[in-house]
Amino acid sequence: MTFDDWLGIVLPAVLVAGYLFFRHYVAKNRCPYCGSRHHWQTDREVEEVTIVDTMMGDPGGGAQQIMSTIKETYRCRLCGRTWTETFGEI
Repeated sequence: MTFDDWLGIVLPAVLVAGYLFFRHYVAKNRCPYCGSRHHWQTDREVEEVTIVDTMMGDPGGGAQQIMSTIKETYRCRLCGRTWTETFGEI
């Protein structure tokens, strides 16, 4: 096995493992009441959908972007309390 073969197999595996570690242990939000990272999402709903006209492209033409507001509800496994986070997506 050459170095290029080894690099083509091991490097993607290390990148995927690092990404999963970051998502699971670092980037998780915390319970606002007790600070625990041990929680689960109980609900996710789209609150609002907005269509925004943008002036892009050729004269007389344009594009539309769909923007939505998402509301997620979480429950803490440690203290049992629930909280809601709202954010926007394009």
